[in-house]
Amino acid sequence: MNRQNIPLLKSICNLGLFIAIALTCFAASAGCQNVQSENRFSTSVGTLPITRETPIGSVFYTNANPAGGKKFADSCTGTYFYTIKTQATRTPMGNNIFGSGTGEGSAEGIGFRVKIDGEVVNNDSTVLRTSAVSPLMSPQVNIEFLKTGTVTPGWIIGVLFSVYLHDDSGNQYKVGSYNFFATISEIGCDFIDSSSISVPMPPVSNQDFDGIGSESSKTANANIRLTCGANTPVYFRVFNNEGRNNIIPVSSDSEAKGLGIRLAMNGQDLDFNTSYNIVNTTQEMDVTIPLQARYVQTDEQITGGELKATAAFVIQYN
Repeated sequence: MNRQNIPLLKSICNLGLFIAIALTCFAASAGCQNVQSENRFSTSVGTLPITRETPIGSVFYTNANPAGGKKFADSCTGTYFYTIKTQATRTPMGNNIFGSGTGEGSAEGIGFRVKIDGEVVNNDSTVLRTSAVSPLMSPQVNIEFLKTGTVTPGWIIGVLFSVYLHDDSGNQYKVGSYNFFATISEIGCDFIDSSSISVPMPPVSNQDFDGIGSESSKTANANIRLTCGANTPVYFRVFNNEGRNNIIPVSSDSEAKGLGIRLAMNGQDLDFNTSYNIVNTTQEMDVTIPLQARYVQTDEQITGGELKATAAFVIQYN
C-alpha cells in the first residue's frame, strides 16, 4: 500500500513546480512596447508680462499641454509610472518649485512647478498608472509659472524638464522634453505719493448754484502720480456704485448736504465704471493722471458745513 502512494505524491509535486514556473513567466511579460523616445513639446509665448502687484507665491501663467498630444508607446501592461528630471540649471526652491534661470540675462524672481494629470510632481517623484493601455499617449502636463521674489526682467529659454516612463520590468525611457521660450516683462505702476489721495476742495456758498445739476466754477486738482514700468498699458477706472449720473455723493457723516462731486480728466467728465487708457509706456517713466473735481448741486436744498465724499479708483494693465 505504501509503495502505491509514492507515484501520486510525486505527481502532485511536479504539478506544483509547473504552476510556479508558469506564474513567473507571466510576470516577466509585462512592460511597455515600442517606446517612442524624445518627443519634444515646445511653447513660445513671446513676451510674458507679470505685474508688480502680483503676490509672491502666486501663479501668473500656466502652460497647458493637453493629454493625447503624442504617442509614448504602442502599449503598456502591468504597472507603469512617470518621473520628471529638471535641467541642472533649474534650481530646486522647495514646495516642488524650481527656478527658471539659465544663466546670465535670465529672468529672476520666477519659478515653475509641474503637474501631470493634475498631480504636482518633483524630481524623481512618481505618478503611478496601473491599467493596461494601448497605445500609451502623453498625459496632461501643466507647467505653472510663479512669482518667487523680486522680478528682474529677462528670459526663460530651453528645456525645463524631461519626462521618463518606467515599466515594471525595470526599464526607464526618456519619452518627452518640455521646452519653453518667453521674455519676462514686469509691468505695473507704483504710486509716487499715496494710493489714498485727499483732495482739498475750495469753499463755496449756495449762491454759486442755481438749481439741481448746476455746477460751481471752482475746481480742485486731484492728480494721481505714478511711476510705471516699460511696456505697461495704463488704464484708469473710477468705481462708485452709489453714484448718480456719474456724481460722487456726499458721505453719511458729511455736514454739508445737497451737493456732490463730479470728476473730469483733461476737462472731460468721467463716466464711472469705464476704463480710460492713459498711456502705453515704452520705457520706465512717471505718469500723471490729470483729474479735476468740482461741486454739483444734487438737491433743491443746500445745507452748509464740511463736505465729505469718497470714490474708489483702480489702475489697470489691460
